Amino acid sequence: MAVVRRLGSAIIRGSPHIHLEILIAILTRIATARVAPLFTRFLDGAIHRSNVVAPDVGLWIEFVVILSILAAIAPSSPSSSHDLYTSTVFFQSVRGSNRFTRVCHVIATQAMRWLATSVCLIEIAGFELGYRAAAMASAMARRVANVVARSRISSFYPLHKAIAAPKSGPWEQQLRHLNIHEYQGADLMSKYGVNVPKGAVVSSRKEISTVLEKEFPDNEELVVKSQILAGGRGLGTFKNGLKGGVHIVKRDKVEEIAGKMLGQILVTKQTGPEGKPVNKVFICEKLQLVNEMYFAIALDRASAGPVIIACSKGGTSIEDLAEKYPDMIIKVPINIHKGITDADAEKVVNGLNLKCADKNDSMQQVKHLYDLFCKSDCTLVEINPLAETADGKLVAADAKLNFDDNASFRQQEIFALRDQSQEDAREVAAAAADLNYIGLDGEIGCMVNGAGLAMATMDIIKLHGGSPANFLDVGGNASENQVIEAFKILTSDKKVKAILVNIFGGIMKCNVIASGIVNAAKTVSLKVPLIVRLEGTNVDLGKRILKESKMNLIAADDLDDAAEKAVAALA
Repeated sequence: MAVVRRLGSAIIRGSPHIHLEILIAILTRIATARVAPLFTRFLDGAIHRSNVVAPDVGLWIEFVVILSILAAIAPSSPSSSHDLYTSTVFFQSVRGSNRFTRVCHVIATQAMRWLATSVCLIEIAGFELGYRAAAMASAMARRVANVVARSRISSFYPLHKAIAAPKSGPWEQQLRHLNIHEYQGADLMSKYGVNVPKGAVVSSRKEISTVLEKEFPDNEELVVKSQILAGGRGLGTFKNGLKGGVHIVKRDKVEEIAGKMLGQILVTKQTGPEGKPVNKVFICEKLQLVNEMYFAIALDRASAGPVIIACSKGGTSIEDLAEKYPDMIIKVPINIHKGITDADAEKVVNGLNLKCADKNDSMQQVKHLYDLFCKSDCTLVEINPLAETADGKLVAADAKLNFDDNASFRQQEIFALRDQSQEDAREVAAAAADLNYIGLDGEIGCMVNGAGLAMATMDIIKLHGGSPANFLDVGGNASENQVIEAFKILTSDKKVKAILVNIFGGIMKCNVIASGIVNAAKTVSLKVPLIVRLEGTNVDLGKRILKESKMNLIAADDLDDAAEKAVAALA
């Protein structure tokens, strides 16, 4: 406990040079001896929603020390990859996302501050006051555990294994869930034995006649579907005036309608006014449907596993179905360890209220869809409509599939299907540079380190009457090149009228950001006002670099001042 107190005193004094090897040795000793068992009991209680009361405030303080420092000791240089691994493998041992990790970092950092305060208060003002501060640290730690508990955890690394882990390189920051086109999803589902309509995809008008002759020699009516990664195609409008992205047409009209779709921009309620390009068209057989239903498999936090959602009504959005027919929607949680059972499949089929399809065959189709979900590392399989045909088959008439990007290393064939033409070019560039970027509709471009600070920056811009143009988090380990790429992304947005850089240097050093800003100004043509607020590690060096660069920028003292100046710069 004395070691922990000295460590806490060093933290609250703001000592930036705690020797990492000594720190890791201390953590290893504490974790293996006392904290790991406490941590296990704590998370077990959090997962089962029971109240966990620490039997000893000393153990609580040790627990928060471990949690906080593991979240805080990211590398001070690119060579410190061991320390980065130490600080992240603990969180990434759960089946979660890097965004989740970043949330834990924010919460745990605050917990560390309360912990340090409590340790010093115990030393200075006595146990009672220190215990109150420690209780606040415990509450912050409990928030971490509750986030963990809601994130579908199946296992954890013991703390001592995380600390003693081998060296590893930097970890990818950007989180995405792969979305594929309908024709790609149909092909994948058919490989798992799921019934899908017969179809063929074309990317040019000259291919259509060949496809019709080869694939649909006897079909008098066909369905022509534009392929974009957005919903609401049927009610969408092309910018060339064509109404609807899905048409049922006579055979002799297929080439005409498909030709009007290819190479055009389709605008739907999900694409926004800019729309999305239609580079491919899916030509399908027209099915004689006698019943349309809704079916989906998603990940459920409450049951910590997959859940099948089904409704005997379909063909429209699940939101509308939930509003109109809430009693018809059933949810069947699946035990991730046992897999889907006959009883599970039967419950789903009964909920679909089939009219003519064979029950046993339908149960098999449900199992095939679950098999696809698990083996392809899906985060969502949505079939709408799941339809019964006149010949008694259950068919996935239309489907949406999303995949977990964490599984890209073992689903390389699926991830090769990614269509970047359907994604925001800025977000694609950000992902390539390991930056977290989300484009918005405002006029003030933001470059911030840390997700929490980025959201706070956007909020305070709004408070002062402005509107943020983006969410851009450079993270805690950004290099000068990443800062340059961030500026390229910001300046490529024609809506951006001012750029606000808000850096609170802890792990991220202010001088690195400053050097990146100076080099970015040499690389890109900066034609809008630049407002910079730097605080934290190496802030004086960072400010000196900016001053010596002779750049035309607006310096800000704090976040409020920065936001106010950014909004004023728009005038």
